[in-house]
Amino acid sequence: MAELLRSDGTSVVILQEYDPRLTNLKVDLLLSLHSDSCINISGYKAASYLYSAIPGEDARLVNCIDTNYSAVSGLTRNADTITHNMTEYHAFHKIDPHTPAAILEMGFIGGDHELLTIHADVVASGVAKSLRCFLNGKNATPTPAPIDTPSD
Repeated sequence: MAELLRSDGTSVVILQEYDPRLTNLKVDLLLSLHSDSCINISGYKAASYLYSAIPGEDARLVNCIDTNYSAVSGLTRNADTITHNMTEYHAFHKIDPHTPAAILEMGFIGGDHELLTIHADVVASGVAKSLRCFLNGKNATPTPAPIDTPSD
């Protein structure tokens, strides 16, 4: 995903989940990428910080994910499994409050294993398309719905 975005000239920095550079991080956006549990269900989920200082921007980011990641990956949104661990993800407390941010569970390791491993290029393409949408100002009408690096 990073290489796809870099090929467009987008600056991308990959951080570890508890990276000290998260503290007061001020960037165009932060997306925390995860794979969900080994249970045998399918779908993705995206969420933003429940107490965001910029809920409209965060919602626009999640809307771009909902529109583009779903279309490219073929996965449907599994909103019933969004938890407070997502909407109150620890990285959201560390970054600058005006950095748009979201968390994306790209699929379930159990039900989406083949997509996440054998077809990781499709997943990467869906994430890249979602981020391009946000960075290019598309899908400007937000629909409510939070990113960093794996830990779940």
